[in-house]
Amino acid sequence: MAHLLNTSFASSSQTFGGTPISHRHSSFLVAGAGSTSRLRPRTRAFQESFNFNGVEVVKRPLLCASTFSMGQTLWLISVPFAQASESIKYNAVYEEQVRSGDASATEYFELGAVMLRRKFYPAATKYLLQAIDKWDGDDQDLAQVYNALGVSYVMTGKLEKGITQFETAVKIQPGYVTAWNNLGDAYEKKKEFKSALKAFEEVLLFDPNNKLARPRRDALKEQVDMYRGVPVKSKVKSKEGDFHALSINTKLVPLVF
Repeated sequence: MAHLLNTSFASSSQTFGGTPISHRHSSFLVAGAGSTSRLRPRTRAFQESFNFNGVEVVKRPLLCASTFSMGQTLWLISVPFAQASESIKYNAVYEEQVRSGDASATEYFELGAVMLRRKFYPAATKYLLQAIDKWDGDDQDLAQVYNALGVSYVMTGKLEKGITQFETAVKIQPGYVTAWNNLGDAYEKKKEFKSALKAFEEVLLFDPNNKLARPRRDALKEQVDMYRGVPVKSKVKSKEGDFHALSINTKLVPLVF
């Protein structure tokens, strides 16, 4: 369905439109280099590459990687899109099927993916939820819908909901490294560094050479080790009023509030 037939993934080290992807900040993807996911797509094959409103889409047989740039974070989402020259036509067909009530779960997903690429996140969320509600296909394919929904939530600031979708995706498909990468990035944004570290370590269990997860794992491991042993902040009462104090620690370490 959504992103791979022969597990021929878009490498995280390749360039999109001549611009290298930053490994340090790259995240939120649906197909990563060396993924062990065994999803079996069922939609039409795609062949070419095009750029739409600054969103680079790389097309291969049943593989489409779309990047969303937001701040310093690069979100990579692999989704099935229509041929560039016929995208408007296909979108109109999907929308008409939705209006008539004849849209399948796959068509809801494809329309949601189009809305996601266009950054119409509320619409993307709506269609992806409908795809999940109507789903009658393989659970491994369904994991991709949850992953895309997670990205849509996070892009609209609903970080907790996004995390829930990524966790659902990896529960359905434990070897889904791109959802693990997304989960790690979401936890890092939430400043839950131990959980982020665990997610990136899961990626490397399935794909030891994953170029997105390895530098993130290394940086987080160093950070978690540095903050280990920092005392819990406690509230202390004084004559001057309430204030927060830290117990004295012989090892000076930076604190994050």
